[in-house]
Amino acid sequence: MGKIFKYLLYLTIVGVICLILYTYISPLFGITLEPNRAIQRISVDLDES
Repeated sequence: MGKIFKYLLYLTIVGVICLILYTYISPLFGITLEPNRAIQRISVDLDES
């Protein structure tokens, strides 16, 4: 049972390190992590009852 938790801990640490590396390396390959900013106007009809 202890081996499973140790394996999951190592897997989580490797996953976090990979995610951090991806965020720093992705702009070098042209991948942007910024959201598209656009104003959206949606008309809303309210009933007066």
